[in-house]
Amino acid sequence: MPNEPLSQRNRPLWMLAPGGVLMVFIILLPLLLSIYMATLDLDQYTIRKWISAPFIGIQNIVEALTATPLLHSVWLSVSYSVLVMIITLPLGIAAALATQNKFRGRGLVRSIFLIP
Repeated sequence: MPNEPLSQRNRPLWMLAPGGVLMVFIILLPLLLSIYMATLDLDQYTIRKWISAPFIGIQNIVEALTATPLLHSVWLSVSYSVLVMIITLPLGIAAALATQNKFRGRGLVRSIFLIP
């Protein structure tokens, strides 16, 4: 479509723009704000005054990454995720293969699998 005006060629991009702006406000701004707040000296009593809180750099991040409870929590999360994946992936593949063959009630079984 080389003969189309420039505004028509860019129409899909303009239609994506509201979603992009919304993603900036919903995802990017809170992410940047939480990273900034991680560099402040805050606790449960001073969280309301975070704008005037003293800046301490990456001391909070270093403290969190070197803490034993955090490492233990990460280990539990990763091991649980791997265990669940080892169990559910073969079951899901078996169920998908089983519903590929034609049999009476196949549509019902597929519908049951798709219900969340």
